[in-house]
Amino acid sequence: MKRKFLAGLIAVALTTAVIGISKNENIAKADTNIANVGVSYSGHVQNIGWQTPVSDGQEAGTDGKGLRVEALKLNLTNAPKGAAIEYQAHVQNIGWQDWKQDGQEAGTDGKGLRVEALKIKLKNMPGYSIQYKAHVENVGWQDWVSDGQEAGTDGKGLRVEALEIRIVKTSDTTVGVNYSGHVQNIGWQNAVENGQIAGTEGQGLRVEALKLNLENAPADAHIKYQTHVQNIGWQTPVSDGQEGGTDGKSYRVEAIKIALEGMPGYSVQYRAHVQNIGWQNWVSDGQEAGTDGKGLRVEAIEVRIVLTGHDTTPVDFIPVNNNPEPTPSQPKDDGDHAVLPTGINGGGYEYKGTPLNNYTLSNEVNDAIGKTKNPNVQFMDDHGNKGNTFEGINLDAQSVSTGEMTKDYMEKDIENSYKDNNGGLYTYNGKVYKLAGIYTESTKLDSNNADKLANAAKTLNTQFVSNADPQQTYDRVFVNYEGNTNEIVRIVTYFTPAN
Repeated sequence: MKRKFLAGLIAVALTTAVIGISKNENIAKADTNIANVGVSYSGHVQNIGWQTPVSDGQEAGTDGKGLRVEALKLNLTNAPKGAAIEYQAHVQNIGWQDWKQDGQEAGTDGKGLRVEALKIKLKNMPGYSIQYKAHVENVGWQDWVSDGQEAGTDGKGLRVEALEIRIVKTSDTTVGVNYSGHVQNIGWQNAVENGQIAGTEGQGLRVEALKLNLENAPADAHIKYQTHVQNIGWQTPVSDGQEGGTDGKSYRVEAIKIALEGMPGYSVQYRAHVQNIGWQNWVSDGQEAGTDGKGLRVEAIEVRIVLTGHDTTPVDFIPVNNNPEPTPSQPKDDGDHAVLPTGINGGGYEYKGTPLNNYTLSNEVNDAIGKTKNPNVQFMDDHGNKGNTFEGINLDAQSVSTGEMTKDYMEKDIENSYKDNNGGLYTYNGKVYKLAGIYTESTKLDSNNADKLANAAKTLNTQFVSNADPQQTYDRVFVNYEGNTNEIVRIVTYFTPAN
């Protein structure tokens, strides 16, 4: 997925750097000083080989010669104990490689393959930012980017010809922030801090809840945050390690606002990695990261505290009233037509064409037509965690029903678990079972009556695969609000013995 570059970041005057966000964003900027901590790096260049290492904003590679960078090695200098520099290269014919660290080689040498893009980030370095820019074939020098963003291009077949990298101090104190995410199929992750990633990238997993805490902050300082959650809308703001979002309900976090209290001279900056979008630009001090009203999941976030030297007035959080009294223009619903699921109207949700699952009605309809939760066995997911097969399939099927996931992606997601489950998804009575097929069918009904919806569901997917075992067949119905109507989606997933 292509990332949007964060342009216009840096203006340097002598040894003072200013870290900004987008010039179009109304965000505080931090006056910062470059300290003795630095970075050294060397490039393996076409027709040249490994160059002598350079450091702190100097050029590695070449410009004006049309030579490709083929590999890179990066190291920190004068860094705190436990600190590390991590980097990832996008390579011709390979794509994104695994992350490398502290002098390891990213890219290739001896294969004649070009590096096309690079991401760099710091680990255990609160108060510092890593900034870098690439000289790209047919483009020239790009703008500076920072802290895990993409420099270069991917999907365009353009070589990186040179790089400049530098470390900038963003805070003169050790004030920081740590945070952890509750992630689909993973649960609560270990806490990370100061610009590191909480959540996942490239795995299509939703963040379901978040907890944030300040580090080394004044006694009366607080970090407050508000999450926009699927089927709920904007929740009541929480603070200082309390849970924002939900866990155990499989609801996605769709947006977040974060602000500081009792910390004059500091700004909290954050950004979200969003389904179908990727990393958004940094925002700050109560602004919204993510989306609301689009039904898109937040998959990861990064948060950092920056010393600004001046007071910032945070953007107000969203007032919460998730159960408004009906007004004359909004009469109380009588159950005869489709309505938004309970708890959405007062939370700032506006229907914009993305189906929204009604969990309560879905469960009522499944119970009414006797749907069971099969296959009801354990499997090992691709993160090494044991889980219930039905629950795992159900999460994907729900996303397919609302259009968040394609049927092909669901098939690949299931097949990705074969390597951890003896060549199939699960084992039952000594037999390994693999996916035989996924079938979907839908209809629409302008009703919120469970019995009417159940009757409509019975007309869907009535033809089953011959000799399919019902106990090894996932078969569920989803009721999704789709703007003055309910869409009833039945998803049937068949499994057969691998041998």
